[in-house]
Amino acid sequence: MEMIAIRDAAKTLARRFAPFALIQHGAAHHWPAAIPAIEQALIALPINARQTLAERSNHSTPGVARIIVDAVDNAFTLVPLPPLPEQMGGPTWEAVFEQEYGVETNRKVAG
Repeated sequence: MEMIAIRDAAKTLARRFAPFALIQHGAAHHWPAAIPAIEQALIALPINARQTLAERSNHSTPGVARIIVDAVDNAFTLVPLPPLPEQMGGPTWEAVFEQEYGVETNRKVAG
């Protein structure tokens, strides 16, 4: 049950962080390829935090949200992507990420 909750939380986070590149160890991650990296960050949490995450299906509960935010803050540097144009049918966050970081979704970045 704990792993399912972690996987679900990772998927939700990856979607919510679509306007950002998640930089970790020199690699830029983005939705959906960021899911495994976020999942690993959540797995690295202490057992009691993982149990709390698994016990509460609502990830927006203040205590659970704080656990998740802390895990992401400790594991990644979030870099905002350029804003999407307001035109209908314009680029998606995925297209903007590819333009900024290249076609690969887990590309190494200079730094």
